[in-house]
Amino acid sequence: MRRTLRVESLNVGQGQLAGKIVVADWVEHPERGRVRCPAAALLAGSLRRAGLEPVRVEHLRAEDLSSRDITCSADVAAVASYVDRDGSALGMAAAVPGGDRRAAALVLGAVRQWAQVLRTRRIALAAVKPWCTGLEASFRALDQLLSTVAGPVHVLGTPPPCRVTTEEFIRRGTVFVESLDQVPDGALLHFGPAGASPLVRAKAATRDLVLSDGTCPLVAAAAGEVRRLAEEGATVVVVADPAHAAVPTLTGQAPEQVVLVNEMAQADAVRVGDPGPIGVVVEPGADVARLMRVAERVRARFDHVRPQHPATLCHEPSDRHNALRLLAEADVVLVVGKAAADDSEEVVARFAALGVPAFVVASAGEVEPDWLRTAGCVGVTASLTADPGAVDGVVDALRGLGPSAVVEVAVRTSPVVPRVVVPPVIRPTPV
Repeated sequence: MRRTLRVESLNVGQGQLAGKIVVADWVEHPERGRVRCPAAALLAGSLRRAGLEPVRVEHLRAEDLSSRDITCSADVAAVASYVDRDGSALGMAAAVPGGDRRAAALVLGAVRQWAQVLRTRRIALAAVKPWCTGLEASFRALDQLLSTVAGPVHVLGTPPPCRVTTEEFIRRGTVFVESLDQVPDGALLHFGPAGASPLVRAKAATRDLVLSDGTCPLVAAAAGEVRRLAEEGATVVVVADPAHAAVPTLTGQAPEQVVLVNEMAQADAVRVGDPGPIGVVVEPGADVARLMRVAERVRARFDHVRPQHPATLCHEPSDRHNALRLLAEADVVLVVGKAAADDSEEVVARFAALGVPAFVVASAGEVEPDWLRTAGCVGVTASLTADPGAVDGVVDALRGLGPSAVVEVAVRTSPVVPRVVVPPVIRPTPV
C-alpha cells in the first residue's frame, strides 16, 4: 500500500466548487480513475476543527495533474490515494476555491496528516450492545404500539439513553413520565423495561387506564423471586445498585421484608431482625459477577439462605464488561457516544485502568489522526448514548485508512438446555 501512496495537488474543473470548500466521497483521478474515499468523514472533521466549513459532495473531477502549488489562484484539490490489492484506488480528497491560500494550506496539511495514518490494520468491534435485549424488546413493543394506536402513549420509566431515539418517540406521540400522577385518566400507559411495583400497578388499575406491559422478562423474573421468597416468610436481601431503575420494582414486591445492599461492607453489616429464613435476589441489568460476590458474602454470614433460581440471573452486563476487557488488546479504543455521558466516561475509565488509551466520539468526524498514527489495531465500541448508525459510520470511515479487516469481539453467556436421555426401548422377548 505504501508503495502506491500519493499525496498530490490536482486541478479541479470549473463549476464544481461554487465557492465552497468540499470533501468528496469519490474523486475522478486523471491517472487512477475513480478513487473511493470512505474516510471522507474523518477528513471533513479535521477541517472543521481547523475552523473551516467543508461541504460533503458525492464526487469531484480532477482534470489533470497540477505542476503548481495548491495555494495558487485556481480551484485545486489535495488528494491522497493508494492502490488496493484488488487494483481499485482508495484515498481522500478535499478541494478549495482559488485564491484562499490559508484554507488551501489547511486542506493540504489535513490531507497529509491523514496520509501518514494510512496503513494495514485490524478494526476490533465489540459485538455486544451497551443496551440489553430487555430494553430493546420493551421499546420495540412501544414502537409497535405507536404504529397501531391514535393519540399519545404515556411511558412510565426512563427514556431510551439514545437522544435521537428518544426524540423520535416523542415526535410520534410518546410522553415519558416518572409517576402515575402525570398520566391522565383513561390514557394509554406503557410500563417501561424497569417495570413497576405491585402498588403502582394496583393504582393504575383503578384509574381506567389502558395498560401495556413492556417489563424486561428478567426484571419480571427477579421480581417474582422476591415475591416468592417473601411469601415463604423470608427476609429478602436484594443485591442492587440503589440508583438503578428496576430497584423500586424489586423492593416494592414486599417492602416490609426487603433489605437493600450494594457493597461488601453493606453485606457485612446487614442486620435481620427475624431469625427466620433469608432470601437473596440479585438485580438484573448490573454486573452479575460483582453482585454475586456480594450475594455470596450474605450467604456466608447466614446458614439458612434461600437464593433465587439461577435461571433468573441477567448476564448481559457482565458479557459486555468481559468483551470490553478483550477489546483492551487493541492499541487504541474509540467509544462511540456522547462525551459527557456517565456510561461513556465509565467505559473510558475502564480502558484507562487497563493502560489502553480510549477516546469518546459522537461520530467519525470527531476522530483525530494522532490517535491512530501508530495503531495497528483500533477497537470500537458503543456507549449507551451512541446515535443509531454511528458505530457503523466510524467503522466504515476507519476502513478507508488502508487495507483492513474488521473482527468482532464478543462474549455471550447463554443457558444450555439439559440433554434429554431417551431410555432404550425394551422389547418383550417372544415366548
